[in-house]
Amino acid sequence: MEPSLGAIIMAIQDLKTTLEPKLDAVMVDVSLLRADFQKMSEKVKRKRPSFDEVKKSLCAKNIKYMMIFPAPLRVMSENRSWFFNTPAEA
Repeated sequence: MEPSLGAIIMAIQDLKTTLEPKLDAVMVDVSLLRADFQKMSEKVKRKRPSFDEVKKSLCAKNIKYMMIFPAPLRVMSENRSWFFNTPAEA
């Protein structure tokens, strides 16, 4: 026997009542994460250009490199890799 339309509607309303506070909490968490990510993005935007001189030097010497999120520099040579968090380390 299939449930009646009224029973289905009541089940959906119960589900909505149960899930709505949880959804609100998730939305708050998402908002906080978005704010943290925006702060981190600004920090990364400021840090990445600090490696520009090091990257130019590596490029001039034909040494492979890449920037890794959030901002470390990875330098590769043959079978080795080095990671640098600041231009001074590099």
